[in-house]
Amino acid sequence: MTTTKKMRERVLRERGVNLEHSRLNVKLVSSNGGKTPTMLLLELRFNDDIKSLLSEGSVRDVAKRLGINYSTVSKWRKSLGL
Repeated sequence: MTTTKKMRERVLRERGVNLEHSRLNVKLVSSNGGKTPTMLLLELRFNDDIKSLLSEGSVRDVAKRLGINYSTVSKWRKSLGL
């Protein structure tokens, strides 16, 4: 297992996300409100809730601040009901 993968799994476990391993990939089993692993990592990086991070400014402003694609911001806002 790579160091990056180990780090990702450690961070996710610290955030209360249980990982269920399958033969093909790692499946997330969690009650984290529909947050993706990337959302959880951004919460750690910016020390704020993802809903707050996504709702502060225009789609493009948020994308630039978080370092993600603007279409991702739009999709995440929709999936989180923002």
